[in-house]
Amino acid sequence: MSRSRITSDAKELLGDSPLELGPTLKLVGDILTSRWHDVHGINLDRDERKARGNKPLASVENIDIEIKTHGKILKIERDQEHKPAVSVPVGLSDKLVTATMPHAWIEGILLQTLISVFEGDATYANKIASLINGWIDDATIETDDGKLKIDQSKLPEPKNAVDVAEMLDSMKRTFVSKSKGTTQLNLKMSILDVEDMVRSPIMIDDRDIIAIPDVDNTRINSMSRHPTTPLDITAIMDDSSDKEVLGMRDESLGVALSPPLLETTAVVTDREELSTTLIDVIGIEGRTIGYIGKNMASDKDTWKPRLEALVESGILRKEGVRRSCRYYLGVLQ
Repeated sequence: MSRSRITSDAKELLGDSPLELGPTLKLVGDILTSRWHDVHGINLDRDERKARGNKPLASVENIDIEIKTHGKILKIERDQEHKPAVSVPVGLSDKLVTATMPHAWIEGILLQTLISVFEGDATYANKIASLINGWIDDATIETDDGKLKIDQSKLPEPKNAVDVAEMLDSMKRTFVSKSKGTTQLNLKMSILDVEDMVRSPIMIDDRDIIAIPDVDNTRINSMSRHPTTPLDITAIMDDSSDKEVLGMRDESLGVALSPPLLETTAVVTDREELSTTLIDVIGIEGRTIGYIGKNMASDKDTWKPRLEALVESGILRKEGVRRSCRYYLGVLQ
């Protein structure tokens, strides 16, 4: 049962619970539960429930809820693997509810009847009240926490128990109502320090770490006179001694450069796509060259140079040699 499991986890792992945590989560939980039932809840009668079988209204197999507070992470997950974490049955449309009985009024009328039978003399009614008080005192016990409890098993039974029970039962009033199904929970809780949480890898684009080179006036004038000169995009990004930039405008010089060639744009796109794909394939775990190859759509001659370039730039790092060589995200060092 989730309540006992969570109680045990909280005592063992959390220690003193923050004052605001319980009331706040209870309020949020009550509101969200009511909203969910307002939208998704259904109520069925006995025949409809029988036709439906034991199928729940809704269920969630796995959950992963994290609450960050006071330097801790409260992580709530599924407990027993063969059961769903949360299961909500259908509600009832035919629940029989007993209205609250006016016990004090009933007792008063019975005592008044005893008084009226003796023409206003309350002597006999007082004797009955004294007997009842004595029986109640004999059945009263004090609990370990200082509270009083009336043990009804110690109270004497009426002599005409059946007749009395039938008369009392006749005074009950019932009505048909709707009720939500009781949610079944299968949860456990773990407590982690914030600094113990594994950081998610940071995705880095080449453009975030490579500066656009300064424009050389001489080369601008030369390029403006020869706009059809082909340009190797790799020289722009990798060769610091000879850089050319196309598709830029220097307003201070009043010179407009030729727009980028189509093949140049394609090269940039390919490089960006390769970088992103390689980073996604490697993820947060170390991957071998064989694993990377199996998950890359392009051939090795296409993606291998890009992989080595990412290692040289520090975006990725390589550990080990030959078969034990693995690639990792460099930002996790």
